[in-house]
Amino acid sequence: MIGVITGNIINSNKYDAKFWLPILKHTLLQYGTETNTWEIFRGDHFHLEIGKPELSLLVAIHIKAAIRQVKGPDVRMAIGIGEKGNNSTKMYENNGSAYIFSNEEFHKQKQPLSLKTQWPEFDKEYNIHLALASIIIDGWTTNAAKTINTIFESRSPLSQAEIGQKLGIKQSGTSQRLARANYKEIIEFEELFCKKVIELIGA
Repeated sequence: MIGVITGNIINSNKYDAKFWLPILKHTLLQYGTETNTWEIFRGDHFHLEIGKPELSLLVAIHIKAAIRQVKGPDVRMAIGIGEKGNNSTKMYENNGSAYIFSNEEFHKQKQPLSLKTQWPEFDKEYNIHLALASIIIDGWTTNAAKTINTIFESRSPLSQAEIGQKLGIKQSGTSQRLARANYKEIIEFEELFCKKVIELIGA
């Protein structure tokens, strides 16, 4: 099983692509190669395939933080978890349930981040959780998003002091930004999501 994220930049026509497109590409490149693992289409839409579906929410949070570093642009996404399908090297040829779920949810969703899987009860419960989490995430300032994105971009765990050094702020400033962004609670929720998906796949 895999995860697939379908997303688009909200009101992209209002913002110059030079401010958000390089950030989006840079972030997607951290999860694979263009055309094989991700693609951008229609100018502001994208698909991203995730080999470990339990990490789908973590990746979506990373994309959110990356895009919200720039004042103005935002992103909405739908996660699909299921089978890959015909395993084509070209993403647009894949027709597995993960792609179908992600696409269907994206076109009907009523919240910035939602999901669809083969487990209806899981979907019902976690879409409520995602709606609440989105209220917090959509309130992130650019500074909060930069701080959280710095954590994701690091290849090893960073202390708050080290994060602050990268951002040119004090450790106390890092702590305040993360607290205001409810980062700890968002990551705890992501860890619950990850654990539950692993349980469902193994059931």
